[in-house]
Amino acid sequence: MPPLEAGEKQTRVVRGRVDEIRVYEVTDAELERLEKGSPEALNFTAGIFFESVAVTAFVALLTTKIDSERVYTVFVVAIVVGFAVGTLLIIQYAWKRRGIGELVKKIKGRIPTEPVRPPPGGETSA
Repeated sequence: MPPLEAGEKQTRVVRGRVDEIRVYEVTDAELERLEKGSPEALNFTAGIFFESVAVTAFVALLTTKIDSERVYTVFVVAIVVGFAVGTLLIIQYAWKRRGIGELVKKIKGRIPTEPVRPPPGGETSA
């Protein structure tokens, strides 16, 4: 520990003992995949965007009187495309997002589920 400078106080550390700590070994590839997260999250965001556009167009169509047939057609197309594309993107997200969860299960599966008991006579050592 480096020496304290003049007037500097030493930090007090309070520690609560933990019965067991599990350490998981993770490869670089697994760590990078966890760091990047699910690439399908963009699908979810885009799906919510399209659903929002469809709902907004639907509410606007229900609450206003549109005289122009062309404008009415644009609103109907926005509703149909918004709901269709949004629903497909959200379904794709839900289908493919399992990858990160499966990776975490794989990493956690490297340690047995029952607690490891220390040998009779003392602490475990690494």
